[in-house]
Amino acid sequence: MNLRLFLKKLFIPLYLLFLISIILSSILSGFFEFYSNMPFEEMAKYVKNNSDQILEVMNEHKENPDFETRTESDIKLEKSLRNEFGVEDDRSVNERLSEEYFFYRTRNPVGFMFLFIIIYLIPVYRYNFKEDGEPDEKTVKRVLNLPVLMFVLPWIGAIWNLIIKLIIRDIDGMEITGKVISNFIASAIMYGSLAGFINSWHTTRYINRGIAAQVFRNSKLYSLKKGFTLNLTARVLLLIVSLGIIPLVLSIYIPVVFNSWMFKAIAEGSQPDLVVTGQIFGPIIIIFLVNLFFITAQFFSIFTFRRNIQGPINILIERMQTVAKGDFTTRSSVLSADEIGKLKGHFNMMVEGLEEREKLRDTFGKFVSIEIAKKLIDTSGIDLAGEEIETTVMFADIRSFTSISEGYTPRELIDFLNDYFSYMVKPISDNHGVVNKFIGDCIMAVFSPVFGLESHAESAVTAALEMREALDMFNSAGKYPPIRHGIGVHTGTLIAGNVGSEDRKEYTVIGDTVNVASRIESQTKVYETDILISESTYSHLSNEYIRQIAAVKNEPVTVRGKSKPITLYSLS
Repeated sequence: MNLRLFLKKLFIPLYLLFLISIILSSILSGFFEFYSNMPFEEMAKYVKNNSDQILEVMNEHKENPDFETRTESDIKLEKSLRNEFGVEDDRSVNERLSEEYFFYRTRNPVGFMFLFIIIYLIPVYRYNFKEDGEPDEKTVKRVLNLPVLMFVLPWIGAIWNLIIKLIIRDIDGMEITGKVISNFIASAIMYGSLAGFINSWHTTRYINRGIAAQVFRNSKLYSLKKGFTLNLTARVLLLIVSLGIIPLVLSIYIPVVFNSWMFKAIAEGSQPDLVVTGQIFGPIIIIFLVNLFFITAQFFSIFTFRRNIQGPINILIERMQTVAKGDFTTRSSVLSADEIGKLKGHFNMMVEGLEEREKLRDTFGKFVSIEIAKKLIDTSGIDLAGEEIETTVMFADIRSFTSISEGYTPRELIDFLNDYFSYMVKPISDNHGVVNKFIGDCIMAVFSPVFGLESHAESAVTAALEMREALDMFNSAGKYPPIRHGIGVHTGTLIAGNVGSEDRKEYTVIGDTVNVASRIESQTKVYETDILISESTYSHLSNEYIRQIAAVKNEPVTVRGKSKPITLYSLS
């Protein structure tokens, strides 16, 4: 195995895409969190109260442009800032808390998320490197549920980050104001939504093509899959929330938080600078109203999408399930020329084709046999010529049919034969035989392993006995004068295949076995019995089955076309 193929089987792009989503989300949420939690109000007051000291530092640097040299004023100002805002040293709050509290180091559980993905994919790795057989149910579920896992993991990381920060800060004795909590929550939402969006829209594409296609390559590639998934509405909702609603909300939230002192002053009844208040408060109100309009419109767009896109697709899926159950009469209304309309139109065309094919199979089955129809349809493109098989052949013929037909008009004769055949075909079909053809008043039936029948000799004999009972029922109906028939059964090797021209073919059986079966049927007149079976057929019957029937061995007889006599058994 070369290195490229080995790396491909490790699913490296999956981890890279996930890492990119985490990095981008961390940068954005970290930037927002850092600057939104800065004490701008306190800093403004400090600058106002220490303006002389700040100006002194600025003048010193103006005279000495070398900013790398720290002056005495710099050190004094820095010490003053530390005392004012409680900063002990140059370390950030996160660095200090990470050193003092072990669990604070896990606030960004990227390593744990990667480890969880690897453990989750172990069954997939095991199958992918095995390269043979079919994936088990566990492997299939892991692959199908992977996109949802990649969406959920960033949100778990965001919630974990939020909880750890608040708990450790509380344990450390740091002040946790409502502003700090709201900023942390906003940061977590930004982190989870952005990373979840990247994974749901981009990582899923790789999962389908780079992982699922490999796992399902040997089997189940075209079968219906079941698993946890984000439907179209959920994905569009995530897209709108991540790239539309959250930015709009932040454009209102950020100026409100940064100017919270103004709202606090108004709430306390103090009189802030009206000019400054108007300059800040006015744009915030305008942004709020404009964003409220767009946020409302975006929420309505979700319902519109569900009604115009998700709804018709769900209905189409239900119609497909109906078709899968065998109902080819269902159709889907086409009311537009867009992609949904084209999808519905092609669905209707597909169902019409299936309905036509089903009608063809049904009609074909009435004239030949549904088993043969299925055989020809299912083996489309396969050359069936020259298939040598061991088969039991049955011939059934009406006695004195020529004299019987003289008493009927052609229309009456057709009705008579159709009625008779309806009684005779059922026992053949019930015993998994195939009516190969109707030759006038004669029925030629085949009992063969080709159509899934192993005990073909016993099935043929059972069908013959049931045809005897069916004839009694036909005669007892009193619709026509009583008739008799003869049935001959023989087992042997013959050739089955398509016979005919390029434009017209017939699936039939050819060979000496067919001729012998026809001659045996003719001998029923000689032995004055209705059912005769050959010694070959008798030898294929089990001892238990022979004890169930009354078979009488006859003297050997020479039939037309055969030089050696054959032994026949009568079924009384």
